[in-house]
Amino acid sequence: MRSSVCAWFEEHQDEFTALPWPEDSPDLNPIENLWDHLDRVVRAMDPQPRNLAQLATALEAVWLNIPVNAFRNLMDLIHVTSHPPTRDLPEAAIGQS
Repeated sequence: MRSSVCAWFEEHQDEFTALPWPEDSPDLNPIENLWDHLDRVVRAMDPQPRNLAQLATALEAVWLNIPVNAFRNLMDLIHVTSHPPTRDLPEAAIGQS
């Protein structure tokens, strides 16, 4: 199906202007950026959670420590412009490095 969609767009390319946008853009869905943040922080923990209960506790602790402004900042990043968002913006919005 992907090839037929691409073919249709090529046939009709003069009828619209396509914005350059990455195929896999989690910037369009703010929760994906938060899942990525949770994943990175938990993977960096020492010691690592050893079972499902410890993992759930670790994820909850990380989630509860995300500042409310991080959620607001991620929502502010969602806008459609002629330039695609970069993957660096969400990390800056969360305030972690």
